[in-house]
Amino acid sequence: MGQAAIMNKSQSPYAGCCVLLTTKHQKLIALAPAFETILGAGMLEYVVDTDQLGTFSGEIERKGTALETVRKKCEWSIKKTKVEYALASEGSFGPHPMIPFIPSNREILYFIDMKRKFHFYVTEVYLETHHFSGSGSL
Repeated sequence: MGQAAIMNKSQSPYAGCCVLLTTKHQKLIALAPAFETILGAGMLEYVVDTDQLGTFSGEIERKGTALETVRKKCEWSIKKTKVEYALASEGSFGPHPMIPFIPSNREILYFIDMKRKFHFYVTEVYLETHHFSGSGSL
């Protein structure tokens, strides 16, 4: 069992707090259970058109890296709502970071804690891209 699973939710500094998830793509269903189970924190969605910052598929060009974009999403919700805790995600397709000739899907979760004044992010790289080029349907 991991360290997070051993910790009592009431010991978490986020127990009873609410994290604001900035998204356009209804990611609350995937992320909220872990925050509740592990940290005792609730989560609300701040639904905005995050595609304005660029899309993972490149249909709308990003003005920066995926990491810079996901940070902007968090900062965007903090600026607009004055919350203490913000979370956002960003995905991108490209070459695998260790094996450049293999395509990969990179997902980033970015968290800002304004109360404790820190930023934290995690990155996961998958070989399953589910990315199709050209026309066609699934």
